Amino acid sequence: MNFRINNRNHRKLCIIDGEIAYIGGFNVGNEYLGTNKKFGYWRDTHFRMVGEAVNHIQGRFILDWYQAGKYKKINYEDFSFKMDSHNGMSPVQIISSGPNSQVEHLKNMYIKLITSAKKSVYIQTPYFIPDTSFMDACKIAILSGVDFTHYDSK
Repeated sequence: MNFRINNRNHRKLCIIDGEIAYIGGFNVGNEYLGTNKKFGYWRDTHFRMVGEAVNHIQGRFILDWYQAGKYKKINYEDFSFKMDSHNGMSPVQIISSGPNSQVEHLKNMYIKLITSAKKSVYIQTPYFIPDTSFMDACKIAILSGVDFTHYDSK
């Protein structure tokens, strides 16, 4: 199955004043509240981020804007808010992937994390379509005694 045929951007990014970013799975609209029996119930996860990662999320937004191609070019510097320092305690790395990516960065990162797990792995996604290498990593984790749970958010 060729998943690259569906070449659309499914990212949900919101950047506020270059200081706060929201990233995750939330759709905007009443039909996504999970109250309509036609659509069923589901739970989405979204993150609020502050600190240097906001610049990277904003950069991704601008690259996506350019990739869409039908919008006026925007000057990155006009939308770039450089932070001198951060007060956070958690390191963050923003990794982008999609149908236009040549390298499967996210899949590779997940496989690395799964094979490094000592106690547990929890995955939440409505798009759990693992390939052989991903499933092999999951099986190795399970056989190593790692608690492995997949939560389908649909």
